[in-house]
Amino acid sequence: MFSKGAILSFLLASASAHYPYPPYYEYTCQDKAGHVIYGEPCWRGWYGWPTWCTGYTCAEISCDNDYARQFCPETCGDCTTVVDIAQNNTSNSSIETLVDFLVQADLVSTLQGKGPFTVFAPTDEAFENLTASTNANYTEDQWSAHLKDLLLYHVVPKKILSSYIFEGATVKTLEGSFLTASLNPITINGAEVIDADLTAGNGVIHVIDEVLLPLSATVDIVDFLTTSFNANLFSTLVDLVVQVNLTDALQSPGPFTLFAPTNYAFSQIGDFIDVNNATQVTDVLLYHVLSGIV
Repeated sequence: MFSKGAILSFLLASASAHYPYPPYYEYTCQDKAGHVIYGEPCWRGWYGWPTWCTGYTCAEISCDNDYARQFCPETCGDCTTVVDIAQNNTSNSSIETLVDFLVQADLVSTLQGKGPFTVFAPTDEAFENLTASTNANYTEDQWSAHLKDLLLYHVVPKKILSSYIFEGATVKTLEGSFLTASLNPITINGAEVIDADLTAGNGVIHVIDEVLLPLSATVDIVDFLTTSFNANLFSTLVDLVVQVNLTDALQSPGPFTLFAPTNYAFSQIGDFIDVNNATQVTDVLLYHVLSGIV
């Protein structure tokens, strides 16, 4: 004879094997072809636990079932992505430049992923309002990392509808920095949301009237070295740059690549450099600078 414990274990195993709701299913916007989903009607075992439920495929399932959309998103759900919404934009403002840049930066597949994503999408006019040189830079291969930073600064890894936004709310972008919202009207870092809640299966798009600019788009090399995060790391380098009058050169349009020695690196060279010899210091500093972005 089976013990009561053995019988109970069997019933629990049966219930967990055939219970209709899939607790650990990872959403992908694709039906599982030929996959059998167990759902109602079920034979009710002891204490009302469902077991030996009826099997369905996505072609047969009723979309009213609470588990149908998870197992059969293509049949019962919304498979559009934020990229689809951007490419087939129905808002009153064109965002074709954003779409072109997403393709150029190889970010389309990222935004076609599981998400969820919130995309703050600048209009074409917003991109036109950037300086001609800035727009020209973003079309060049050597600026590709900067373009990717710019675009990811407009993407938040959450689905945030306009009704969820409150005064002073801050959210972290995929670029790594934070955006701050205000109300009446809704603005994101000062850019006004002019068309909200263009929803997709993996997120939402809000159209904005300005391009949001991350640190990589607003500071030059010297400014970057003197930001609060870097100030204690590169202060010796900055002091020497100022001392030999290289500040203006490194703040010019460039582009440049700087291999920046830290304060510790300078502390290890002893008397190798005479810091009072401007020519020697200039030569050493310029030896760390390349033309172009590497």
